[in-house]
Amino acid sequence: MFVEKEFYIGFADIMSMCDKVSNKAILTYLEDIAGIHSNIIGCGLNDVPESKHTWIILGWKVHIYNRPIYGETIKIKTWSKPMKNCCALRDFEIFNKDSELIGIATSKWVYLEKGQIAKIPKEVADLYKSEPDYHTFTEKEIEKLSEPEEITCMKNIQITRSMIDINNHVHNVYYLDIADEAIPDDIYNTNEFNKFQIMYKTGIKRLPNENYVNCAYTNLEKNHVVVIKDQNRSTLHAIVNYELD
Repeated sequence: MFVEKEFYIGFADIMSMCDKVSNKAILTYLEDIAGIHSNIIGCGLNDVPESKHTWIILGWKVHIYNRPIYGETIKIKTWSKPMKNCCALRDFEIFNKDSELIGIATSKWVYLEKGQIAKIPKEVADLYKSEPDYHTFTEKEIEKLSEPEEITCMKNIQITRSMIDINNHVHNVYYLDIADEAIPDDIYNTNEFNKFQIMYKTGIKRLPNENYVNCAYTNLEKNHVVVIKDQNRSTLHAIVNYELD
């Protein structure tokens, strides 16, 4: 089952240094169309009180070939991949107004039933009508990211109320905001980061006495890696990897 939707690139969707769409906006579009697919088949957010199940994102991998600009309309197509045990993959294609492919993405999700990780029931998997013959990435879709052995610099980033979602933790797209704040200005201001990957581990909550996370940035040749941990650096929240072309 394929689901398609058009998105208009507004002023809030562009990067601070130019009129091109930001990575955070792209992730928001991808998340929205994934939610539309679930809504169509009766497994969306509004269905959770009755269905007692939901999905949690484990990771994103995105490649942008030609970044669209403010005022343009793009079309995104998504489909579910065959599901296995408790995990599911979802792929995406991004097209410009001329129907040219300008980006691809994939994502990994885990199934929760009554708040606990569970094996995906066949009746739920069947609703998504997975497409086993369509792939966005020819190589391994989402690799496991590892912490670099060395750290270039570290920075504490504040967690604000605006980052918190309905599940009482930092919403997944805001991890890009957190990672971007940790990247040195000379790197951030001169790169679009058209290839990036996020691996989520432990959700970030905004606690009364802990409103900061610690970000360790490392430059590994073409890769710029940000490891996000708690202030004591004892809990890994996520790893964000930007790969330069």
